[in-house]
Amino acid sequence: MNPAVAVPVLVRAVGKAKGTLYTKTVQAARQIVLAALRDRDEGVRGFTGNALGKFGGSDMIPALKEVAASDPSPEVEGHSIRKSAAEAIAEIQQRAGQH
Repeated sequence: MNPAVAVPVLVRAVGKAKGTLYTKTVQAARQIVLAALRDRDEGVRGFTGNALGKFGGSDMIPALKEVAASDPSPEVEGHSIRKSAAEAIAEIQQRAGQH
């Protein structure tokens, strides 16, 4: 399965199953997601960031901040992975009641 599809599915599954998964399972999923945020493929990075915005937890904010500050992809028609990462951070903070 294509990582640009698989990783967002993983993010969603872990996000919806909060508190019901083994710690080792969550840690393994987290490592996969972190690696996807650094993947060579822009699509993998972009789709992972978008999924984190919808289903990610506050533990992913530091990694998203790094993406927002340093992703090498260019802005295209006003959209970029950096901007998407910043938006994902805002969505996570809003869900968590943080500002």
